[in-house]
Amino acid sequence: MKKLDPRSVIIGFLVAVIGFMSIGATNTTFDSITVGEIILKDQSLLIKTSLGNDIMILSTFPGADGIMGIYNSKGIITTTIGNSPHGGGMLEVNDSDGDRSITLGQTKNKTGAIQLDNKHNKNIVWIGATNEDDGHIILSDRYGEGQWGRTGKRP
Repeated sequence: MKKLDPRSVIIGFLVAVIGFMSIGATNTTFDSITVGEIILKDQSLLIKTSLGNDIMILSTFPGADGIMGIYNSKGIITTTIGNSPHGGGMLEVNDSDGDRSITLGQTKNKTGAIQLDNKHNKNIVWIGATNEDDGHIILSDRYGEGQWGRTGKRP
């Protein structure tokens, strides 16, 4: 019977450890992640399914305006939550092709507004406030041209 060389035993042990570590290093699936803060390396964070399909994007624009987009099964953003061009909050709902259909947001006068668009991307309903802060509704034809409007101002 041959005697075991101590160096051969140590080398064999280290090779086995390296082998087990390399097998474990290929598993990148976590059951949960707990963090206190996420700092984006780039301007956005894209979340995908295990099949590689886009689900959601978190992004930022110059001036630190954040935005979140949610994708449909076709890879098109159908819901956006973020900031309006005037700095207030905004929710935008798009159709299955990504065309805007509903916008809930804030105007430059810091008043709420609701906008509905038709399938031709024309604004057909606008609900908001006048410059005097009275309620205001505008109904437009299919071409986006205002046809009827009312304000809540007393005569």
